[in-house]
Formats: sequence, C-alpha cells, structure tokens
Amino acid sequence: MPPKCPVCGCIFPDGFESWENGYPWQGGIPSHEICECCGLQFGYEDTRASEGQEVAEKIYKNLRIQWVNSGMKYWRAQNSKLKISQPPNNWNALTQLKAIDPELASVVESKLKEQKED
Repeated sequence: MPPKCPVCGCIFPDGFESWENGYPWQGGIPSHEICECCGLQFGYEDTRASEGQEVAEKIYKNLRIQWVNSGMKYWRAQNSKLKISQPPNNWNALTQLKAIDPELASVVESKLKEQKED
C-alpha cells in the first residue's frame, strides 16, 4: 500500500521512497518531503515526531485539526514555495480525511451539512 500523509490522508505518489512502512521518520531522521495536499513538510512542522509513535500521533492529530479548521485547502509546491492551489478534479478532502480519521471526518461532514441547510 502506498504511504499516506499522517495529517490529511493524501496518498503519496511514487517518489516517496525514503518512507519505510508508510512512516515519514526513519531512525530519527525526517524525509523532508512536503505533502501536496495539506502542505506539511516532514521534519519542519513535526520535529518532535522523532520522539516516538505516540508523540507523532498527537502532533499529526493537532496538525490535522488545524488543516480542517483552515478549510482543508489543497497546497502545491511551485518554484520551491508552497501555495494554495486548485486541487485535481478527482480530489475530495473529505473522502481523504475519512480514510485517516473517520471520527473527525464525521464531525466535518455534519458541519458541512448544517452550513448547506442555512
């Protein structure tokens, strides 16, 4: 199975060979790759993730909540800088979120339904 971003659930394309077992940190060393969906750079926003799985899970959960609260925007690297970008036509942030955090996705889905009803 291809690796997924632990923040947003984005399935990474080929090229993330530095990941083993789908985890962006190996032996305390980050991959430094950037998720094109949520914009996380492994080894920058998650520096304490090297302290172990439990710490990493808390960090990624907090980053996930921040991403959701900021509108689940799609990021893309352009000229070595991250910018909010138009997502691919087949991209669905909620579907992606359900794969990694079904409970949070359910809350988000309920809020989106409430907004549509108003």
